Amino acid sequence: MSQWGVPGSEYEIIKLDDLHHEGPATIRNRGLAQASGEWIWFVDGDDEVKNLSAADASLMVDALRTKDVELIAFNYDECFPDRTVTVSKYQKKVVVDGVMFIKHASGGSYLWNKIFRRSAIGGNRFIDGIFHIEDMCFNLHVIIQLSKIVCLPVIGYVYHRDNNNSISHTNNPQTRIIANEDSLKVYQSLQTLAGHLSGEQRAIIEARLNFDIIAHLYTIFRFDDRRTLRYYAAVYRKMGLIPVRRSHNLKADLFGFFINIFSLFDSCFHPIRHHS
Repeated sequence: MSQWGVPGSEYEIIKLDDLHHEGPATIRNRGLAQASGEWIWFVDGDDEVKNLSAADASLMVDALRTKDVELIAFNYDECFPDRTVTVSKYQKKVVVDGVMFIKHASGGSYLWNKIFRRSAIGGNRFIDGIFHIEDMCFNLHVIIQLSKIVCLPVIGYVYHRDNNNSISHTNNPQTRIIANEDSLKVYQSLQTLAGHLSGEQRAIIEARLNFDIIAHLYTIFRFDDRRTLRYYAAVYRKMGLIPVRRSHNLKADLFGFFINIFSLFDSCFHPIRHHS
């Protein structure tokens, strides 16, 4: 067996099933504990690794065998029930550091279009037990510290979008409760991360956190009741994340203005009480 011309003896495949519904974060941590290879690639069971042309395979293998490369990112196909869309973030090979990678949103929050050098992951792990946006949190913790990321104009993955249960696309009450609590844990983790950084690294994480707080509260505004919005706005205010700052995104800034006004008036009349 081989992949992209790499002999099967040079890599291992660890397949883990979530039989006890522990969630992707816990399962991925288990995989990290078992893996012994130099590179780590998180692949979802319902997706596909793309077959590469000889030229693209050569680009990928060359990057994998370059000693100072810490992360490889690449393009992918999004496969919907009625169509397939190629997402080409990288038109040519580029090399950036973690700050530039996050600043220009050039990599997205997905795990599977990135291959991590194991030493670059270090002691970072997923937040055990969470089901939502665990990949975004892990990516930011790891990537912000990196010095050399290679982005390749290679389509290396097929992402199947048949079953979208993301936090921003569901109004199932129980799923919403879990998703909101998971989001809070992630943003607490990112706030802690920012506190350990300085300079541009800190500024980038704080800007991302600011935008994500606005996005989370907007999702609550769409799918949940006012009591839930009041609760999370109060929690984020207590964390120092409200008032939110300008994000330079018009839609986000308009809603951010509403949240700042809502939070200001609400704080005068309502103490923090859990929404459940």
